[in-house]
Amino acid sequence: MKNFKLEFKDVDWDSLATRESDSLTFTDRLKKRLIASHDYFDEYSGSDSIKLVKAIKNFQCRHNLIEDGKVGKLTFKALQRTKADYIRQIEVNMERCRWRTLPSDKQYVWVNIPKYEMKVVEADTFVMNSRVIVGAPKTQTPLLKSSIRYFIIYPYWTVPFSIATKEILPILKRDTSYLRRKNFDVLDGNNNVVDASKIKWKKYSKTYFPWKLRQRIGDDNSLGILKFNFNNKHGVYMHDTDNRKLFGREMRAMSHGCVRLEKFIDFAGFLIRDDSIKYPIDSLKSDLLKEQQKYVYMKRPVPIYITYYTAETLANESLVFFIDIYGRDEKMIKILYKN
Repeated sequence: MKNFKLEFKDVDWDSLATRESDSLTFTDRLKKRLIASHDYFDEYSGSDSIKLVKAIKNFQCRHNLIEDGKVGKLTFKALQRTKADYIRQIEVNMERCRWRTLPSDKQYVWVNIPKYEMKVVEADTFVMNSRVIVGAPKTQTPLLKSSIRYFIIYPYWTVPFSIATKEILPILKRDTSYLRRKNFDVLDGNNNVVDASKIKWKKYSKTYFPWKLRQRIGDDNSLGILKFNFNNKHGVYMHDTDNRKLFGREMRAMSHGCVRLEKFIDFAGFLIRDDSIKYPIDSLKSDLLKEQQKYVYMKRPVPIYITYYTAETLANESLVFFIDIYGRDEKMIKILYKN
């Protein structure tokens, strides 16, 4: 906070709230905004348009956005923030730090929801990081602390009741071939597989649905080929996905609450690295080729923290900001600044 106020003590900026129909007017306002926030520098080589693109990329870098040099929807949303908004965002996250005790574990996994990132820390050193997909605003990933004790190679996906009845059942009433195309089994109350072709789906509803839907193992399983389990009351976990192209998106709040992990194989390799005799990395590689389910237990449980911070200080002491995807900053601001 002190460094931020010192850096910008002589400058201020308002929200870049509108896009004028006159592109030259908007470009002029955009340039002034980026100069004020120390993203635009006349020392850059090239034409004015090239300098502006470089400045936009600087701005995007400090806001965890795709650095394409274009003022898209999310970049424009970030440009609407005033200097006072940034100060409040920093204060809100400082308050979060006061509420939570930082990890004292020798090694741990840290997920920051608004940053869409998982990182592994060992002895205060970042061992690896990975992009993640988190819960959508309507199905938020919960904040929690737990421990990863095992992972599953080629997991089944037992569909949660809410997803089965609200999302899949309406499809089955129109198209029963959906089960075959998506490799689902239907289980009865005793977990026995039943003949789905004999079920009259139109007679069932959200209040009466005596079946379980389970997706068979394979690369096209919604959980992918690896699932990392940790105890929690919310029933969430971390896993691979069958739709890996989604990691390239700028806004990655789109799951039902679980955390999808891009570098799932690297992460599994990290979890077993202290157990090179019982389960070496070559065994993992071999098991991934077999397409058979297997449980792999850790030699030591690894703590995992799922957190929510919309501002972060990097190793070089520069500040980066993230979009408040769940609106939690806004709620805290109303409490902290109610007077």
